[in-house]
Amino acid sequence: MVTAGTSGATSAASIGLKYLNNSVSGIDTDSMVQALAAARQVPITQLQDQKAAQQTLLTAYQSLNANLVSLGVFALDLQMPTTYQTRKIANSDPSLVTASASSGAAVGSHHLVISKLAQAHQISSGEQSSASHALGYAGSVLINGQSLTVQASDNLQDLADNINGTGAGVTASVMTVGAGKYRLVLNANQTGVEHAIDLVEANSRGILQGLGLVSSAATVKHALPSGLASDALSSAGTAVGTALGIGDAPSGQLTLTDDTGSYTVASVNLATDSLQAVADRINAAVAGSGMSAQVTSTTTDGKTSWRLEITGTQGNPTVGDQNQVAQTLGLLTHAPANVTPGGQAQDAEFSLDGYAMTRNTNSVDDALPGLSLELQAADSSKTINLQVSADSSTAVTAVQSFVDKFNSVMDTLNQGLAYDADTETSGVFFGDGTIINLQQQLIQQAIRPVGTLAAQGGKTSLSELGVSLGQDGKLALDTTKLQSALAADPQAVERLMEATGWADSRGVEYVSNDSGTQDSGMAGYGVNISQLATQATASSAAFAGGQVTSAEILTFNGGPSIVLQAGASLAQATSSLNDFLAANQLRLTASVVGDKLQLTSQDWGAAGDFTVASSLEPGAGGTNWGLAGGAAASFGGLEVRGTINGEAATGHGQYLTGGGTATKGLQLKITATTTGDLGRMYLSKGVAARVQDFTLLITDGKTGSIALNSAAITEQMGRLDDQIASMTSQMGDYIAQLQQEFTYMQQTMAKMQGIGNALTQQMEQLNNANK
Repeated sequence: MVTAGTSGATSAASIGLKYLNNSVSGIDTDSMVQALAAARQVPITQLQDQKAAQQTLLTAYQSLNANLVSLGVFALDLQMPTTYQTRKIANSDPSLVTASASSGAAVGSHHLVISKLAQAHQISSGEQSSASHALGYAGSVLINGQSLTVQASDNLQDLADNINGTGAGVTASVMTVGAGKYRLVLNANQTGVEHAIDLVEANSRGILQGLGLVSSAATVKHALPSGLASDALSSAGTAVGTALGIGDAPSGQLTLTDDTGSYTVASVNLATDSLQAVADRINAAVAGSGMSAQVTSTTTDGKTSWRLEITGTQGNPTVGDQNQVAQTLGLLTHAPANVTPGGQAQDAEFSLDGYAMTRNTNSVDDALPGLSLELQAADSSKTINLQVSADSSTAVTAVQSFVDKFNSVMDTLNQGLAYDADTETSGVFFGDGTIINLQQQLIQQAIRPVGTLAAQGGKTSLSELGVSLGQDGKLALDTTKLQSALAADPQAVERLMEATGWADSRGVEYVSNDSGTQDSGMAGYGVNISQLATQATASSAAFAGGQVTSAEILTFNGGPSIVLQAGASLAQATSSLNDFLAANQLRLTASVVGDKLQLTSQDWGAAGDFTVASSLEPGAGGTNWGLAGGAAASFGGLEVRGTINGEAATGHGQYLTGGGTATKGLQLKITATTTGDLGRMYLSKGVAARVQDFTLLITDGKTGSIALNSAAITEQMGRLDDQIASMTSQMGDYIAQLQQEFTYMQQTMAKMQGIGNALTQQMEQLNNANK
């Protein structure tokens, strides 16, 4: 029994294990769990479908937004003046000149004759027996004003390399002429006489002459009507050698001669003497003669340079040199000894429409506005005919591109709003009030007449350009009609497209508008000014005798200072002031008003405010521009103030910018000299301007309807994600519970099955015993 019982228990355990693994009950619990889970999955799937639909809608909104932005770009192209001013040019002889005409070129015929082409300067040294042996020259030279130090160990190739490193606008190379014959060749990087290579022997070492680059004869470098001048330097108060970058500047004497005799200027040391010091030495040496020296300044593009001028009343002065002092100053020069064949610096010479012209380059783009010429060859016997005509192709392409993009947007809207009754399917935007309204407004922006232009008798509708509207909201272009309109009056086509402003008062100028500015209509906007803009102005005290009586230091805006020299005339003081102001980029202008000096800001309003401090106390014979104790006095201007269309506007200098509902962003320039009612100004928002404004409004990233709707959709998708995540988490718990319950059921049935098997075995054993 024991053995039999043990055998039965083992069998029951095995059966239970088999049940757990193979579901001996016959019930497919996995399928039952999956079926029950699938039932619970239905609402999750529905939420996922809702999110997918929202994602599709969001993608459609984003795609529409991109299309509208692109449409705005094409609308902007239609407002560019260059779109309607494109030119083409017919050239009778491209072998002599290539020509092009930009949008600024006037339509018409031009006649060109080319006599000479511009050439770059090219010079060479004398022949050298080696390119690698030391030349034995040491000292400093100037190449186009750039200092070059030559070492005794330098060979010809070293010299070429060092020249190329100066940035002097010259390219140096070593030419092998033949066996044992080498030359240093210098090429100017730019053509024309202005860019001829300038070589200066900066001391008495004779390097340039020794190399055969310059001749021995010295001539005046910068002749004046009654004298001569030096090279221009960056400073009048710095030592000449320092200003030129020469470490071993020469010293020696100058000999000045006129009809009254010769005068020696001794002890001129360019290592320590400034340009002004040299002038002072000359004036001391020639006192009582007809000669004098002065330092003058010139300001170009905000950069001031100074040069020494020596003039005379008794014949033109000449100068004798010692130790290359006059040559280093640029009073004298030595001509190149070897100009290569075809290497003479030469300006281009040509005549355009009968007017003789010269240029230092063969690229000419400043003879006539918008006309660019590339001179290719010279032939004075040939007249080249250039015919500039309007080219409407750019405008036609721009209008066609606008129409195509407009239609692309309409296709997107039509498809999104469509409903197919047969298949009972709808577009992604079906029933969307925002999109329906957007489509209607966009069509209106394109087809509504530009009524404000009617007063000028111009074109007021796209239909006049051959653009028509179809039943589907799409545009169609008649290219032939558009080309005819462009040929007749391209400006009228441009005005129909762009935002145009004008005023009936000369004191009011239209400047600009933005997408928030409304069309004024034919009634216009009234302009009323309560305060005119002014420029900050400082007027000095009166100067007795019209000259500065005491030396005075003036400091501007707490920074740069200038000294007004005692004894200077008001005209001289004004000239010095203007040079100083330009050099220091101070936007002020000095002038003489009666017996006073006056400073006037170049800017209007507060932007031109400035301060001046003086080294002289008020009433001490100076300008009286400063306060007591050297404190700075302030001078300011007023901003323009007024209204546009009765709405408050903001002034900045002479510019008045609207801020009301209708005039927001409208900017005017007020140049009137009286306040009060300045009449009316008119703003016409053309078709392309309206469409661009509308696309900017709709696609604004913060306030645009697409952005707002997209944000709402994104928010809804977030809520759906939260719901899906919550229900998915609950689904996991539900499946785990089902699996636990079925496992328990199977375990229970396995136990019962084991008990039944044991009882069966015991019954079998009893039956066997009875037998």
